[in-house]
Amino acid sequence: MKAIKQRKFIKRIDTPTLDGRGARPGGRRRIALRLDEKGIQDRIHGGFIGRVVGSTMGAAVENWTYENIKKKHGTINKYVGFKFDDDGHIPGIPNDDEMFEMVLLVALEEKGREVATADVARKWLELIHPNFTFTAEKVALERFKRGEFRFGEALVEGNPYHDYIGAQMRGELPGWVHPGNMDAAVALALVDAEVSHARDGVTGELFVSAMVANAFELPADVTKPGAVQFTWLRKIIEKSKPVIPAGSWYGKVIAKAETLHDADPAGWERNLLALRDYASGEVLDALCAGADKARQDVLRKSYHVHVLPNAGIIMLALLHGQGDFSRSLEICADCGMDADCNCGNVGGILGTMLGAENVPDEWARPLNNNFMTLVKDWEEEHLDTIATRIYEASKRLRG
Repeated sequence: MKAIKQRKFIKRIDTPTLDGRGARPGGRRRIALRLDEKGIQDRIHGGFIGRVVGSTMGAAVENWTYENIKKKHGTINKYVGFKFDDDGHIPGIPNDDEMFEMVLLVALEEKGREVATADVARKWLELIHPNFTFTAEKVALERFKRGEFRFGEALVEGNPYHDYIGAQMRGELPGWVHPGNMDAAVALALVDAEVSHARDGVTGELFVSAMVANAFELPADVTKPGAVQFTWLRKIIEKSKPVIPAGSWYGKVIAKAETLHDADPAGWERNLLALRDYASGEVLDALCAGADKARQDVLRKSYHVHVLPNAGIIMLALLHGQGDFSRSLEICADCGMDADCNCGNVGGILGTMLGAENVPDEWARPLNNNFMTLVKDWEEEHLDTIATRIYEASKRLRG
C-alpha cells in the first residue's frame, strides 16, 4: 500500500462504539468515556506497568523457538533468567523496546498536536544511540545521520526491514495519550511508524494503538484483579480491526489466528504450530515473490523478527489467554520469536484494560516501580512518575 493510500485509509475509518453506535460523519466522534480523569490515569499507569512487565519477562527468551523454550523451561510463567535481590526485586535492566515510546513522549511534550514524523525522526537522532538500534530503526537512524529523511513508502528502497516488528512494538503510547479516541491514536501512530517503517510494518503500530485507545472504553465492572471478561476483550479486538487494510497480509495473519482459535480454543500449542507453518510458508513465500535477492535473504534469515508472524502470536496469546493477564503472557512468551516485543504489547494492551491496581502483584512487585531506558539524558526512574508524565501529555492533547 502506498503511503498516500494508507493516509487516506486512516482518514476514512468510521469507528463504531462498543455498544454499536456509529461514528460522527468523517470518522470523527465525540468521546464520552465512562472513566473520569482519575480512571484514565490509572489505566495509563496499568498499561505502562503491563508493557514493562511483558518486555521484561519476554526478554529471557527473545528469539527462542517454541521447542527450545519448552525443552529448557517447560513454560514461562514467572520471571526467568534474572538475579533477584534479597527483597525479591529485579535490579534495573534496560530494555530497548520502550526507548522509542519515551522519545515519542518527548516529541509530544515539545510539539503537542503539531508533532510530525520529521520531528520524531530528529528526536531519534538526538536521543537514541545507534548501538541500541536494529533492523529498520538502525537503517533509519543511519540515514538521518547522513541527512536523509525518508519516511513511509519513500524509505522502502534500500531498507529490507521496512515491514519488520519495530513499529508494532512501540504502539501503545499513541493509544495512551488518546484514550477512547481510536482515530486520533491511529493518526499519531502513523506519524510515529513512518519514521522507520512502511506497509504491514506500519499497520502493526496502528493496530496496537487502536486496541490500547479502545481499551479505555471498557467499563470497570468487566475487569477484576488479573483478568478482563473475554467477551469484552473480543469487542476491543473487533472494534480495532478497521485500521487493518483490507486484503493485507497483516489482516490475513490476524484472521488466521482467530480462525485457529475459534476452531480449537483449548489448543494453543497446536494452533501456534499451524500458524507458524502458515506464516513461514504461504506468507513468507508471498513476501519473497518479486523481491530482490538481498530482501529475500534478509527475510529468510530474520523472519522471526518480522511483523507478521509476531502479530499472529500476539493475537493467539490474547485469544487463548481468555482475558487473563498472566495466562496471556505465559502463552505469548512460550511461543518464542520476538518474545519481549510481543509480551510487551500483550502486557500493555491488557494492563490498559485492567488499570494499575488489577495488574497481578507477582508480576508488578519484582519491578519495584523501577524503570531503566537507553534514551540519552533520561532522568525518570520510576514507572508511576513516567505514567503520570504520559497522562499529563494526554491531558494537553485532549485539552
